[in-house]
Amino acid sequence: MGKEMIPHLDKFLSYQQNRAHSNHTLKAYRADLGLFWASCPVKAPGDCKRSHVASFLTGLQSLGLKPGSVRRKVAAISTYFVAMIYSDVCENNPCIGVMRPKSPRRLPKPFTRDEIKSMLNEKIAINKRLKRAHMLAHFFYGTGARLAEVASITAAMVKPGVNSISIIGKGNKERMLILNPQLLDRLTQWCGDNPTTDGNIWGASAATIRSDIKLLGKKACVYNVYPHRLRHSFATHLCDAGVDIEVVQQLMGHASISTTQGYTAVSTQKLHDAINKFRLEA
Repeated sequence: MGKEMIPHLDKFLSYQQNRAHSNHTLKAYRADLGLFWASCPVKAPGDCKRSHVASFLTGLQSLGLKPGSVRRKVAAISTYFVAMIYSDVCENNPCIGVMRPKSPRRLPKPFTRDEIKSMLNEKIAINKRLKRAHMLAHFFYGTGARLAEVASITAAMVKPGVNSISIIGKGNKERMLILNPQLLDRLTQWCGDNPTTDGNIWGASAATIRSDIKLLGKKACVYNVYPHRLRHSFATHLCDAGVDIEVVQQLMGHASISTTQGYTAVSTQKLHDAINKFRLEA
């Protein structure tokens, strides 16, 4: 795209000089800006309106561009107008308030049943830290709790014989973690063997809990292990077992059922795999 197609390109490049952008980034900016100005009905930055940017986005989406690509182009345009405001070329950034497309939510790959069994195997809990990691893995996979929720559990919240724990979850909303009988027994024993009067029942920060879980994965020869993936596996395996989606929603603490439906999409992949296998064998 020619230089003349981008108004005040020299001022934009001058503004970017002190911002440590690579040549590749600047080249991408110029390409995105050239595309925008070539389609824009006005040719002066001060005349550009939010509607012009929104119309440009609509055109990109109609061409089938992925959300990430569209957002990158909007970011380039917004950066351009910041430079124009800095250079006293215009007063407003027309990108402010423009709705940008969201990328589809990416869910982590769930652990296989065998991977879960390897991590929950008693034989790998050979020292104090691994015993804690082993208990944590049982808890994450047994409740579907978030890392912040697990890190907030104190001894006062765990009541002997009570198979639930009341916690403050995402969005500062109260919810219940349901404990199966085996997990309740394990947790009760853990609290008895590791009494605490201050802080959480783990004697560890959220960062340490994450580190413990990662270590447990290495000892079990399972890779890319982290708390949220255990939570994700909990939901996916429930869906695989045919548990009602609304029940899974409550167990996960999702405000919207649409969030939970992402797990059913992963689970139904098994159905597609089965059909494809049937076709191949047929």
